[in-house]
Amino acid sequence: MESTQGERLNELRLAKNKSWNKFARDLELGGPATLYLIRDNKREISPEMTGRIKKAYSDCNTHWLLTGEGEMLLNEKIEQNDISEIKSELAEIKDLLQQCLEVLKGGGEKAVSG
Repeated sequence: MESTQGERLNELRLAKNKSWNKFARDLELGGPATLYLIRDNKREISPEMTGRIKKAYSDCNTHWLLTGEGEMLLNEKIEQNDISEIKSELAEIKDLLQQCLEVLKGGGEKAVSG
C-alpha cells in the first residue's frame, strides 16, 4: 500500500530524530498543529510547507515527500567500494582517451581497443 504524505512526513521526522515540537521549531512554525493535520491526512503539504522543510532539511527529497517516489534523502553516503570502483573506471576511460588522442595525432599505428 502506498504511504500518505502524513506518513512520509512522520517518517522524515523520525529519521531526523525529532519530537513534533522540535520538528515544528526547525520548520519555524509556532507549534505542531499544522503538522498534526498533515500527519492525520486532514491537510496536504502546501508549497509553503515544502519550502520550509527544504530550508530546514536540505537533504530531504521533496519529490519523495509529496509523491512517495524515490528515496527520502538526497545525499546518501557513498561507500568506499563505490569510490574505488569509480576511480578504476575513470582510469580506464583516461587510458582509452589517451589512445584516441594518439590515433588522432597520427602517431598511432595501433588500433584503439576497448
